[in-house]
Amino acid sequence: MRKWVVITLAVLAAGLAGLGYASWTTGVPVEAAAATTGAVREYVDEEGKTRLAKTYLVTMPYDGRIEPIDLVEDTPVNKGQVVA
Repeated sequence: MRKWVVITLAVLAAGLAGLGYASWTTGVPVEAAAATTGAVREYVDEEGKTRLAKTYLVTMPYDGRIEPIDLVEDTPVNKGQVVA
């Protein structure tokens, strides 16, 4: 009986080692090239969505409205500046 336990453990160890080696060495082949200056030959034109890591709920103690925001993307904002 002890012989079968040793053989079973050896087979399991070899199987785990094989799975570990297979998962360690497999990868997705990619195309690589040196960066050069020139015309753009390929581009990606897709819409993307961004999501915040955390959603913030903004509430007011009374009813109100926000005027249209005059700032555009990448406009610097200073501390204390009214945005909305």
